[in-house]
Amino acid sequence: MNMSVTNEFTSLFEAIEQQPDHSTSVASLVDLLSSSKDRNHFLAVIKSSSFHKNHARRIFGALLEIISAIVQKEEFVPANAFQDHEGEDERRNSSQGTKDSHNMDKSDRLSSVSSMPPVTPDEESTRALHFMKYTTMMVQSYLANILSRRILKEPTSRVRKPNDVMDEVKEITGILHSSLFELNSCGKEGIVVQKSIISLCEAYWNGNFVDRNDYVTSLIPLLVLRTLDGNATKADIKRLWDMKEALHLISFQDESVVFLRSLLLRTVTSLLYVKSVEGRKMIAHLFQLDTSLVKDLHTAIKAQIPMATKTVLPLYGDIYWRAWREASQTNDENNDNGDNNRTSQDDQSPDVSDDDLKNIKDSIEDVLQELMNASVHVASPHMAKSLRSILDPFHALKKNPEVDLLLYELYTPFLWRSLSAANPMVRVNASSILARTFPLRNPNMGSIHLKEVNDKTVESLLSLLNDDDHKARVAGCNATVQILATTWDALSTKDIRILLNVIITKHAKDASSSAVRTQAINGISQLLDAPETHGVLKPLMPFLGDLIHDRVEKVRLATVKLLLKLKKTKGFKYYHTVPSSHLLARLAAEGEVNKSAVGPVASALTELLSNSFFPLNAKPSEQMRRTLSFLDNDPKAARVFYANIGYQLEIRSVSKLIVLFIKTLKLAMARDVKDVDVHGPEVNLVEDEAGDDCADPHGEEADSDVDVVVSSNTRLMSEIADNMLALLTSISNDLEDPENEGCFHFIQQEIRSDSILDLCTHFQTKAGVGDPDTSLKIDCQRICSSLLSCSRFVHVDDRNRLRRDCLNRLEAYIKLPSTERNSMEITPYLSVFCFWNTSRDMAQSLSQSISSLFKKDDEIVFAPVSGMLRSGKRKQFDISENENATDCIPKLPGDLCIQIIANVLRGSDPCSLLIRDALVSCEESTTMLTNALENATIAAEEIISRTASFDCYETNYIELVLSACEAFGRLSIHKEAYKNNTLLDLSPQAKSLLRWLSRRALPLITSKLSSTDNSSPFKSLNLSRISAIGTRESASPIPLSPLILQPPRRRSNVSTTPSKVDSSFVSMEMQGGRYVVHSDFGTTQKALALVIAILQSTFALFGDWLKVGGQGSDDIISHVKEWTQIFDYKVGGVDVKLELLPSYCRFAAITARICSDVSLMDVLFNLDFSESENGIENCLEDAFRYIFASKTTRDHNLTDIVRILATNLRSYENQDEFSNMERFLDGQNTAVKAMLRTVMSSNIVLLTLAETLSQKIAENDTQVCFIHAKLLLLLLDHYKDQQSTFGELKQCVIRHLSSSKNEKESIQSIRDIRRDEVIS
Repeated sequence: MNMSVTNEFTSLFEAIEQQPDHSTSVASLVDLLSSSKDRNHFLAVIKSSSFHKNHARRIFGALLEIISAIVQKEEFVPANAFQDHEGEDERRNSSQGTKDSHNMDKSDRLSSVSSMPPVTPDEESTRALHFMKYTTMMVQSYLANILSRRILKEPTSRVRKPNDVMDEVKEITGILHSSLFELNSCGKEGIVVQKSIISLCEAYWNGNFVDRNDYVTSLIPLLVLRTLDGNATKADIKRLWDMKEALHLISFQDESVVFLRSLLLRTVTSLLYVKSVEGRKMIAHLFQLDTSLVKDLHTAIKAQIPMATKTVLPLYGDIYWRAWREASQTNDENNDNGDNNRTSQDDQSPDVSDDDLKNIKDSIEDVLQELMNASVHVASPHMAKSLRSILDPFHALKKNPEVDLLLYELYTPFLWRSLSAANPMVRVNASSILARTFPLRNPNMGSIHLKEVNDKTVESLLSLLNDDDHKARVAGCNATVQILATTWDALSTKDIRILLNVIITKHAKDASSSAVRTQAINGISQLLDAPETHGVLKPLMPFLGDLIHDRVEKVRLATVKLLLKLKKTKGFKYYHTVPSSHLLARLAAEGEVNKSAVGPVASALTELLSNSFFPLNAKPSEQMRRTLSFLDNDPKAARVFYANIGYQLEIRSVSKLIVLFIKTLKLAMARDVKDVDVHGPEVNLVEDEAGDDCADPHGEEADSDVDVVVSSNTRLMSEIADNMLALLTSISNDLEDPENEGCFHFIQQEIRSDSILDLCTHFQTKAGVGDPDTSLKIDCQRICSSLLSCSRFVHVDDRNRLRRDCLNRLEAYIKLPSTERNSMEITPYLSVFCFWNTSRDMAQSLSQSISSLFKKDDEIVFAPVSGMLRSGKRKQFDISENENATDCIPKLPGDLCIQIIANVLRGSDPCSLLIRDALVSCEESTTMLTNALENATIAAEEIISRTASFDCYETNYIELVLSACEAFGRLSIHKEAYKNNTLLDLSPQAKSLLRWLSRRALPLITSKLSSTDNSSPFKSLNLSRISAIGTRESASPIPLSPLILQPPRRRSNVSTTPSKVDSSFVSMEMQGGRYVVHSDFGTTQKALALVIAILQSTFALFGDWLKVGGQGSDDIISHVKEWTQIFDYKVGGVDVKLELLPSYCRFAAITARICSDVSLMDVLFNLDFSESENGIENCLEDAFRYIFASKTTRDHNLTDIVRILATNLRSYENQDEFSNMERFLDGQNTAVKAMLRTVMSSNIVLLTLAETLSQKIAENDTQVCFIHAKLLLLLLDHYKDQQSTFGELKQCVIRHLSSSKNEKESIQSIRDIRRDEVIS
């Protein structure tokens, strides 16, 4: 066998032994092993058992001589690399002075690689590199041979002694190891050789060969550097982990390892290390190397915490946990065994003393305590939360006695003190730690110690629960709940009841903070997860029921979520906490508060009540019985319920309910005409494998429950129609999905054009019976509106018929006498055309009619109506091209068109929203309507400036002009609001309307009122059009008027909807309203009434614009200031300021609250109102109350408003008139009196007034000092029985007066009134 191996290696021996020089040997060996087949054969033989020491000594002896010469002469380095090195050496020497190149450590050589230019290999260096690679392979194969022999010899014993290897192999390995860094400068081939040598050194170390410590100094930095490469993998980290014991050989106190130290610190910034288990184990092991390295690693991790993600922070905590656990285990094992118990032999192992191990553990605990201390005292809540995430691995293992003791020793020095710190954020952070570490005790001590800890914890929790800072109270409630939920049995029953009593009776009723109330509810909800808490919590639940009506939405939402949890918890009934009547009232209120039936609270309430009003497992007859009962008994709540349930149920269930609704309407109509078929056939919803049938709701089982289903019950019928439309809208997008085609077809079988039109005809007939102003007509119009809004869901084959019938009804309506038109509302019929891309035709018809009302007969306003304009993508509900080529929309009467446009721009019903969206989304339609409506402004100007008798203008015509002017302004604002811009810019048409009022309308009427002959200096002027013809702007699909939803595209203005800001103006609007032009007015009165009505409309219009975030407030306010000149006029019993007061007060309050401009409020203080005018003071108080209700106003404009008040105080020489506050108020004008009463109802505003008056007194203005001082003393006297308010007022006065330079004079002005004892 030996002879066989010798024969096989003959060529190899000849290549390395029988050559004249080593260069020839290199070439021969490279040529011999260049073939992978031959190379693998030789390596396999070396690994085999037939390869003995004599063969190895012969081969490696020859290779040693050659490899020594190659490395010594640096033949493996390309020639151009020497030039690069020389330049680099010169640069290094010039920058570092006289530094000896011999002292250049490995870090310098390694760090210079990245800055070197590419190396061009040459033939000699390439052969040398190949020779080094092949030599490395043979050495590594021989090491594998030795290991395999050792395993065969000792298969069951643990290999502890180093494996011996011949000197030649050790020398070759040493030479190759010494060349690792130089190979960086040898190009790509050098990197390949370097990887082979690294693999050899790893095998030498892992094989536990003799003197293995000599071959790791260059290996470790390269392995670490490879793991930090962008292409590194977990396998690279695993290789470094296998070499971890070699790191103990490095002295980190030596300056030569600075670069390696920096590489090791970079590992904590590598996500590959942090996110892999091997990487975290490796970093944790680095903590065991040196105490100084522990601090550096800790510093490096701290730098990563601020930017670390939520998923990475716990991984850093795992690193600290592993580091502390490894240090503790190593220290314990060393104490138990007297040695470090490493896997290698004593002569191979680093010498680690007991003191070093203890110092490392102490260092790790020191950095942990630093993190713990920072988590309590850090100022940033985000940083505190991040630090707690890092420490959570220790908190989670608190049941471990060693960890429990660690937490006790590290937290105790500062945690209890921090719970009562002066800084509230420290208390908040400490409460979170207290909850995580409870009980913070020494596990080696007894029960007495544990009781002391529990008592101390309860005392701290009670202190937090009653803290003055609301954030501390929230944190205390959260900590209490966490402790009770996890360790309910650890505290006594008395302590538990005390803590829960504070949460439920105090926190849940905390009027100062909604966050405290929310946390109280969420905390109780969290406690319900622990079954052992149910017995105590059950009788306490009703105390939380009132929070369902909390004014803050998040509190209401938390309450509903608590009820949902109670619903799923055994032994609890949610209606025992909140009665069903309150739930229904809250459900109805959610639709009124938000002006949208869909909201988080409404959705949660719908989920809570779904089983009660629409049980999915019940029969259709039972579902419909409950539905009809719900709609009939509580329609407002039902409206919100069915608007939300469509988003929670499967589309199949919603489709069934829609069909049940339409069948109910048909049944009501049939009963009304004495054609009732109660027992209808069963209807299949979707014929599929599920076999889900939808039975007729009026079958046998429902006979006794459908008595309310009669068309005379129009209120119920209108609710059914409205909710059917809401359900269809909620699933409209789902119906377009091809997967739901069966459901769509099932709905279309019942919603047909003939059914819709028959129902509309029936209820329109009922609307024409009796008084036209009764609720019957309103209900019937709602039914028709909702039914026609459902027409977009009819089958495509049925749409053309519906469209023709709608056109016929419009034509028939036109032919009716005006006295008979009230029985039919045509807006729903117009909305039908918006589904099929005919909105341009509708706009053109309306524009022609409106223009003909204000234009002369010989003027051509628009071209004849042409074909339909198509734009946009056709959806499933669009009509085809041929179907559009039918008759056009007939021309409607002009007065009717103005009424339609006004209702559409103001209305919130589905038809108005649909028409408005369709019109303003088309630029051409908007332009046509704007051009037509602007003619009303020209007509208004003609009426105002006309010197002839007003008799030529009928009262109805003037009212049409007013409606058209308002519609023009609203449409121009809608046009701009419809744009999807970040800011709502004021449109050119709106600006023109402002200029027209300021420069033409107001000057004309003031000139008419001022002149004796009623002549107008503007009569001969050329009137120009207001709007910019040809502009292409779009408008909002949602009205900007009060009590209407804001534009849905303006998400940034959700908190300032008009519906929210108008609630305090209900009484004020009742006192004003639109001015009605009476037929018995004279010429000037009619002109003045026209201007007043336009101004009222303009105030409301632009007030709404500002409330939804519209821009241009400065321009609007400047124009309004010009309009105030008309307040001084009073003609024939028409007092302008009284008529405009409610609308002006509302607008001025909006500008003060929304736009932070209080200049318009100053006008109110200069108006003179007589004592006989009722309601004025209430109107002003509403305005002031509205301003002071806003926190934004209180923070920014309160001082300015109060200064206006202080400036307008009226002073009298006779001070006896001011004996009390009531007499003082009686001596002021109406605006001052109203504002003072409002100020006195709010402590915050009252203190601001006191500060303002004190400052003015301190300024020692002799003209006003007396009245200010008098008012201050009257306020102090008025509140002397209210200690808290009196004390705050007194401190406020003294603070400002004592800081004045003229302190003596200022105080003397108060003493002169003989009241100095009040503030003494």
